[in-house]
Order: sequence, then structure tokens, then C-alpha cells
Amino acid sequence: MDQQHLWRSLAFAIVVTLAMNALDMLYHVATNTAVHLHYVAVKATVIFATVLLIAVIVGRGRTPGIVTSILGPVAFYIYYTVATPTLDRSLFTLDEAVWYVVVHAIALGIAYWLMQSQIVKNKERLPFAVLVSLAALPLYWGWLMELVKLTGGLDEQTTTVMTFGTALLVLVILFVLVYLATLLPRSWWPGILAGVAFGIVGLLFRVTLIDAGARVLVVAVPYLLTYFLWGEK
Repeated sequence: MDQQHLWRSLAFAIVVTLAMNALDMLYHVATNTAVHLHYVAVKATVIFATVLLIAVIVGRGRTPGIVTSILGPVAFYIYYTVATPTLDRSLFTLDEAVWYVVVHAIALGIAYWLMQSQIVKNKERLPFAVLVSLAALPLYWGWLMELVKLTGGLDEQTTTVMTFGTALLVLVILFVLVYLATLLPRSWWPGILAGVAFGIVGLLFRVTLIDAGARVLVVAVPYLLTYFLWGEK
């Protein structure tokens, strides 16, 4: 197998999965359904595996994108149903209805379309900033939830780290920083600068150095992965 194809498929799957989860998490907090850390991790794993396998074996494009957008959510729903006896239902209490398959399919379809059509093919700056900021949001969100766990918090407490309004505000901040980075010479290093800027924003609110460092990675990692596919002019 072509190593370049494999690495590009891996980067593609990671960013698309993260962006899909951002849209899904926003939907859940907007509809007052809790977002659990472990639940998000399981969903991301199933969706990531689906996106990656199809991208590696079949390729990327309109038809693979449609199949991926449908198969990924269906695979997660099947897993969720089959795994019911082994899951802690006090934590994994979301997506009981088939309707959520549609929600996930729409979110995954949007993320896939942004990456493949607007970034990989058309090299658009604005979609690049939108996708990277979306991909960064669940990383930041997950980090906040993990901080609750690391400080001895309960699983239930991780569901309250972000409200819909807070998540939108963070998304706007991420978008502004990433878009400004795209105005610099097209390279990988503006992504590092955007991450550092996000870390500095955290320091202004007196977060710890470890927390600030995590915020740098939250932006820099999805930026670099997406840039790998965006490429140079």
C-alpha cells in the first residue's frame, strides 16, 4: 500500500471525525442532552474506524462520502444497541432513538464535504478555518472534561463543563485565531502560532501552564493535520 495514501487517509479520518463530533456535541448541548466523555470517545472511535477504512480501501470522493456518512452512524447505532448489556447505562444514556442516526449522518456529511470538496480539492481558506476550529473544539471540550476527572470529579460533572453558549464562544475564538493564521504565508508554522495564541488566551484567565500547553496542542494538531491535506499552492 502507498504510504502517502495511508498517511493522508489517516489525517483525513482524524480531522473529519473530530469535526463531526463537534457538530454532534453542539447539537446535544443545544437540545439539553448531556455530553459524556467516555460516550464521546466511543462514538469517535467507531466513526473514525469507518471513515479510515473506507478512505483507505475505497478512496475519497462524493460516493465514498455518502457511503461513509450513512455507514458510520449506522455502525455506531448497531454497536450501541449490541453493547447495551455491557455499558453503564447511568453514563451512556444518549442516542436511544434511531433519529440520532440521521443527526450523526448529517454532521458527518458536513465534515466530510468540508474536507474533501472545499479543502482538498478547492483549497479554500474559509472552509479550512471552519473545519480546523470545529476539529479543535472537541479536543478542547474533552480536555476540560478530563480535567474534571483528574481533579477527582465524578463522571456526571463532566457533562457540565460546556454550555451551548460557551461552546459557541470558544468556537468563534478558535475560528478567528485559525483564520488569522491562514492569512500568513501558507505553511505549517502559522498553526503553531494559532495554538500559542489560544494558550495565551487561557493564561489571561489564569489557567495553569499545563492547561495552556494543552490548549496549544488543541489548535496546532488539527491545523497541521488539515494542512497536510490542504498543501501548498
